[in-house]
Amino acid sequence: RKRHAASSRPETPVKGPGREEEAGPNDRLREIWMEKSSTPSFQRMAQGRKKLPIWNFKEEILASLDMHRAIIICSETGSGKSTQVPSFILEHELQQGRPCKIYVTEPRRISAISLARRVSEEWGEKKNEVGTPRSLVGFAVRLESQVSQATRLVFA
Repeated sequence: RKRHAASSRPETPVKGPGREEEAGPNDRLREIWMEKSSTPSFQRMAQGRKKLPIWNFKEEILASLDMHRAIIICSETGSGKSTQVPSFILEHELQQGRPCKIYVTEPRRISAISLARRVSEEWGEKKNEVGTPRSLVGFAVRLESQVSQATRLVFA
């Protein structure tokens, strides 16, 4: 959307004959997914993620979300609801090249921070990258916030 005030940013060049094709936002999201999912650390963590009980319901969860705006998931503690379901959604949207921003609310501050770090690690990101432009994962609790423009999954 354009705002009414003049922007200081240059306009995006128009594609056409004789002009270089630039990667659109959808292509860039797919590239991000490919970069993240192809790292050895992501692949290692994916093996552990597949052992969680919620993994068996991944396709069913994603199909339900494609058909409904909200779903309720009930499962045992430690099954992967808070870490895996947001990751499933983010992975699915990135693979489709669709922009998204996912917020996961947690009742306690320490839970939000711990979950953000855990999910970031599962994505193959380095420990101190949470909330930086190199990470898709961040957190925002009370007066402490570690998010960037690159953040797509926020634990709050």
